[in-house]
Amino acid sequence: MAYASVVSLAQTLEHLNTRIPGLFSEPKIQSLAASLEYFKGFLDGSCKSSYHQEQITVLVGKFRDALNEAETIIEQKICEIHHMGSSTSIEKASEDLVGTLLPAVQKIELIRRELVLSLENCTSHDHDIEPSDDHFERSESMIESPYRHSFTNVENDVVGLDDDLEKIIDRLLGSSSEREVVAITGKS
Repeated sequence: MAYASVVSLAQTLEHLNTRIPGLFSEPKIQSLAASLEYFKGFLDGSCKSSYHQEQITVLVGKFRDALNEAETIIEQKICEIHHMGSSTSIEKASEDLVGTLLPAVQKIELIRRELVLSLENCTSHDHDIEPSDDHFERSESMIESPYRHSFTNVENDVVGLDDDLEKIIDRLLGSSSEREVVAITGKS
């Protein structure tokens, strides 16, 4: 469910960026975008590797909770912006957002650093993905539009269903001689 939190916050930031153009020029918003990119990359890579160390699992949970907290703050500010309407109020709401979001962004940055350190410890024990300091650097394209490349088709991604999918495939392809009806429903 951590991936769902990343995608959800990315979509919320995109929605907010349409309401407040230029919001991504704020350093803390850029930092949040960089953390989302890093965490999405980590989650994409972790499904191919064996990061099941307890400390990393705990950090992923903390990261998910921090992302949810940040999204809640942003959604509250979106509601305020929607109710205010005028451009001066939007500018004030933007300043309030950055100020209110600051503790959550700092928490996310701290967890990201802890995750990088934990991954470095894992890589020293022969795991297959090596974290680097590049995760803390933001490229020019990310500053302009942090989600343009990696979150363009997030509505087509299946989020949090890997375990269920494996169970369904096992049931469909299993060696049982009994016939079994497997209901598969979803949004198309």
